[in-house]
Amino acid sequence: MALRRARLWAGLERSPLCRPCDRLEARLRVLLVLLFLVTVPLAAWAAGAVVYRASTQTEQAQRADRVQVEAVLLAEAHPIGVGFAVVPQVPVPAQWTAPDGSPRSGAILVGTSAPAGTVVPIWTDRAGNVVEPPRDRDQTTMRTSVAAFVAGSMWAMLLAAVGMVVRRALDRQRMAAWDAEWAEVAPRWTEHR
Repeated sequence: MALRRARLWAGLERSPLCRPCDRLEARLRVLLVLLFLVTVPLAAWAAGAVVYRASTQTEQAQRADRVQVEAVLLAEAHPIGVGFAVVPQVPVPAQWTAPDGSPRSGAILVGTSAPAGTVVPIWTDRAGNVVEPPRDRDQTTMRTSVAAFVAGSMWAMLLAAVGMVVRRALDRQRMAAWDAEWAEVAPRWTEHR
């Protein structure tokens, strides 16, 4: 029974009730499923490869441009409450030495329990300005995974939309044929009343 249903779904069963547009719809359905199985993984892989390559280049560029230095806190970090929550990191004045050897100072974000004089590792650019840490492998992997998922999903939705548009067009064709047939048969049925 399941095999027969699958054959009907694929348009392989010959039935006198099947119209040409029904067979066309079944063939298009099979084609869309095959396209889905082949192209969605390809789209996901291609998008992932592009994002991975770009993210890896960004990783390398940031590692080459950013330097980790040690900053000394000039004041104690006091907790800041926002509503009922406590902010996990607060800005605290600190002092550090830039990669070129010049002294620098400014506010850096640290945990709320850090006393004055604590040495904290920070990332700076070559000029000694505080910057975000360089992108790491986990971030690259996450970006790649998200890009692959989104690209595959978008391509799958596009194929589904094509299937819906084709089905709607075939439904309009079927309804027009039904109306034409009914217009031909209806007068014969209504004149007998």
